[in-house]
Amino acid sequence: MRGIAVWSWLFAVAIVVVPPAAAAFFSLLTGPSEKQDETVVAPAAAFPDAVPKGVKVLADREFQVALESEIAGARSEIILAAYLFAARETPANRPRAIVERLAEAAGRGVKVEVILEIGRESAAVTQANRAAARMLGRRGVKVYVDGSGTTMHTRFIVIDKRLVFIGSHDLTEPSLGLHREVSLLADSPALATLLLGQVESLKPVPYVEAPSRRPAKRSGRSQPPRSR
Repeated sequence: MRGIAVWSWLFAVAIVVVPPAAAAFFSLLTGPSEKQDETVVAPAAAFPDAVPKGVKVLADREFQVALESEIAGARSEIILAAYLFAARETPANRPRAIVERLAEAAGRGVKVEVILEIGRESAAVTQANRAAARMLGRRGVKVYVDGSGTTMHTRFIVIDKRLVFIGSHDLTEPSLGLHREVSLLADSPALATLLLGQVESLKPVPYVEAPSRRPAKRSGRSQPPRSR
């Protein structure tokens, strides 16, 4: 009986003074809980004020769906600033779909301007953006180059001076379809005005296709050096 009394006293102390010890004691008695290793994620509805009014969080592929929808509904203006726009002339290419939506908007009279980073980053970035510039230009979209003298690493779109897309998404196949990305869509004229001011700081200049470099033709006859 004395042994039972000691164990009862220790059990009471564990519950009152050391709650973790009590949990461990019950775990020994009942075995591990099935939910012990599960990550508890609170539903978004539990935090109604977590996202400001007029702002949507666009994760992964949600970004392109929302962007294409809002481009299709644009009435007056679309300004897009992209560090990397890697569109290809293949039917399933996701960036190409955005090119087509921009071209459709330009075709119905919407002012569409795209500003790209060309010449100050890696050759791969410059090459991809030049290809996108040619594709956009052929479809009637005005393309500009960052003329501020520094690398333009921005990623945002302003539609009708009201809707703003901004975040981590590049306009590339991996970013739009494979990578984990997060961007925001904000219905905010004030934020739109602020970002359009940033566009002015980029000092955009019209894109001009670089001339192809061809080796100079050399005559078959060697010219003797002139005597002095």
